[in-house]
Amino acid sequence: MPAWVDLNWSYRGLKAVILENEFLRAVVLPELGGRLWELHHKPSDFQFLWHHPRIAPRPVPFGSNYDNHWFGGWDELFPNDAPCTVEGEELPDHGEVWSIPWEYDVPSSDRRCEEVRLILRCETLITACQLEKELVLRAGEPNLTVLYRLANPTGKSVPFLWKLHLALKVEPLSRIQLPPCTVIPEPAFCSRFASEPAMFPWPFAPALDGGQVDLRVVPEPTAAATDFFYALGLADGWFALCHPNRQLRLAVRFPKEVFSTVWVFATYGGWRDLYALILEPCTAYPYLLDEAIRQGTASVLRAGERVEALVQATVQTGEAALREETI
Repeated sequence: MPAWVDLNWSYRGLKAVILENEFLRAVVLPELGGRLWELHHKPSDFQFLWHHPRIAPRPVPFGSNYDNHWFGGWDELFPNDAPCTVEGEELPDHGEVWSIPWEYDVPSSDRRCEEVRLILRCETLITACQLEKELVLRAGEPNLTVLYRLANPTGKSVPFLWKLHLALKVEPLSRIQLPPCTVIPEPAFCSRFASEPAMFPWPFAPALDGGQVDLRVVPEPTAAATDFFYALGLADGWFALCHPNRQLRLAVRFPKEVFSTVWVFATYGGWRDLYALILEPCTAYPYLLDEAIRQGTASVLRAGERVEALVQATVQTGEAALREETI
């Protein structure tokens, strides 16, 4: 059975491009930051990406408040997270690329073949950088491959953080999996564990009552908790989310020489009564870009520089989905 791409769909009045094979259906909304809206595993009828229960996808003015318009899916943030002023420029909330339309192209005239591709690209309005991603789906594989290309065609360096922002659906006892790493909590957002010590080994956090919290295990939404931390010093470039009751796992591999940290933001009923997990490979930390610049942890895209990153999302099933070792 071949893979195929379909350009003849819309979703809530928005253009929708669908890439599909016998295992996966990927739905992309180019007009909304080139967002991957669905990653659906067909054999199990499970949609891995989280969607906001109260906010539907719709066009958003550039510079809008991100949290008040965030509807879920997999998008990208560049060159910042929280709004800040850098080198005299006011950078908008969660960056420049999530709210603008991306151009797109399907390079093959054969829409049903062994491999289908969708290329999306945008240019930032303030920093004048270029971001491109090429989605690839091959027949017979439960993998979605994304090749990212980030370029700075200007004549000056751009300090930045760049992250992949995957909002994932969770269930009680779902498990977060990371390679060996060190955790640094973001104190303002941690409600389940102490902010001291300032860092500790994954996966056990110091609990407020003196015990331990296993950060791998997703609690019930009644926990009314929020976690936000950075996973640094990754032994390898991957993360996974396992659903043991379904014997399903979404594993994402990325180059750790580009994305050196994984941010983990989890709301288990604690933020706006939502139940979701956001796993975010990122080039830098913390979430305040001006603070990252001050402490020397920000990334810098030099004049004329180009960065590429190959990312692959794989769905695993059965016994393979229950493993906790590297993907």
